[in-house]
Amino acid sequence: MRQVTNPLTGEQFDVQNGINTLVDSDRLDVLVAANELRQPTTPQQIANHIDKTRQSVSDHLQTLRKHGLITRHESGIERTAGGVLLAEYADECLENLSRDQLSYLTRSNNGVNHRMSTLATICEGEYRTSDLSDAISTTPSRSTVGRITENFIEFGWSTEDASVHRPTPKAKEVLLAYDELANAVEQIVAKANWLQRLPPKDAAGLPVPALKNASVVASDSNRPDRVLWNALKLCDVNISQFRCVSSIYNPVLFEVYKQVLESGVDSESVLDWSTYQEIEEKEEVDYAADASQYENYEPRYLDFVHTLGVGLYDDRKAAVGAYNELGDGQHIAMIITSDDELVTWATTLYEEYWDLAIHALDDPEKQSSSRNSGSN
Repeated sequence: MRQVTNPLTGEQFDVQNGINTLVDSDRLDVLVAANELRQPTTPQQIANHIDKTRQSVSDHLQTLRKHGLITRHESGIERTAGGVLLAEYADECLENLSRDQLSYLTRSNNGVNHRMSTLATICEGEYRTSDLSDAISTTPSRSTVGRITENFIEFGWSTEDASVHRPTPKAKEVLLAYDELANAVEQIVAKANWLQRLPPKDAAGLPVPALKNASVVASDSNRPDRVLWNALKLCDVNISQFRCVSSIYNPVLFEVYKQVLESGVDSESVLDWSTYQEIEEKEEVDYAADASQYENYEPRYLDFVHTLGVGLYDDRKAAVGAYNELGDGQHIAMIITSDDELVTWATTLYEEYWDLAIHALDDPEKQSSSRNSGSN
């Protein structure tokens, strides 16, 4: 049984059962509609879109919210990065088998799923019918295996000739597709407190399974400074390059950034508009918005307010933090990772904002009046 802790509730989440519930009901349709409709949306609009009752939709939305797959507040329902990513991975999986087949494959009886273990065993190679049940990890009866393999033959996943079962190429494609979906679901739930805050558009290209190699640090009412202190510990004067996107002004953090600059580390920063304005007004940290004070430093700024933070330490470590106004207070969640795939993703994300940002030497008064608009 594959389980993971949901950080939003502290409850254990069964991955296989979660996938089954998603596709064996209207829950996936509700999630896709919540992602696709104009934001924010409402239960009634979702119900109209998928032709279901409002009560049924509301029940599914409650579960989706519990896992950080949608957010709900006074203005309505909005998509989250986790919800968008889950819908994408489910869609990719369903390119290899039908929704009914995925539902059949992931359905358990009394907490035991013989179908998945039978498929995994058959994909290992040839098995005589008389030996197959003994080889399956969940030890099903021969009659159970017989019923399952009959369905597999009907699906085109296996063949039987002279009492020998063999997998088809399709069977291996199905098993791989399921494993990729299960890996994604596991990490989407495990990292829900970060993914529910990450702006959905910034999640593009995120290698979700690689999140198993990332740790999450999240602030809460008891430890509102937890993320800040972890960000401070990441600062290292022994690196050769430091790059960051900053959407929050904190004097302690910027004082540490100054130490990095004074040590000679080549540095770049992208400041969101609110942070840039605040720094401009404070003489003790105005260096952070001034490209002329350090030869090894180039700052740029965005002409809008954002909710994202990125830290790149050479090309070996990355931290990506996000915050929003939802939930219990304006808290921050941040991943820290040295995984190559995730560092590459974070670097690409940083470079997108670097290209979008305005050089700090340019006159900010000449820029667009859209600075007060968010970018979520």
